[in-house]
Amino acid sequence: MKMTYYILNIDIYKIHLHVNNDDDKTFEVLNEAEDHGIKLGGTYSALKHKPHTVNNDYHLHIRNKGTEIAALNFDGTAHDGYHNFRLPNTVVKGIQKCFPKCNIPSNGLIETASSSIQQEFALLFKGVLNED
Repeated sequence: MKMTYYILNIDIYKIHLHVNNDDDKTFEVLNEAEDHGIKLGGTYSALKHKPHTVNNDYHLHIRNKGTEIAALNFDGTAHDGYHNFRLPNTVVKGIQKCFPKCNIPSNGLIETASSSIQQEFALLFKGVLNED
């Protein structure tokens, strides 16, 4: 008997399942559950997670049709390595509506550093870096 392992994230809950591959009905139900979360609009949803460490922040895992496409800290920086990803307009509007405390970069681009840190860096190195 071949088993498939699933992790379902629903709101603040993480459900771990081992499923018999021969049970077609179970697969149908699990596939319907994959895109649960808070609907952002269109086919997009988000799951809010608490900080995992002391230095971490609340963050969102953004999904399109159940597949994770990005992760964003509430300070607007990248989470889980999702750097240089531009959020679709539908996602930006949905986050602003559903998670008003989440800071979204004005250009919708998830960066490694927050805009305030980028500004401090630019001031610190003004005239030092070659700006052609």
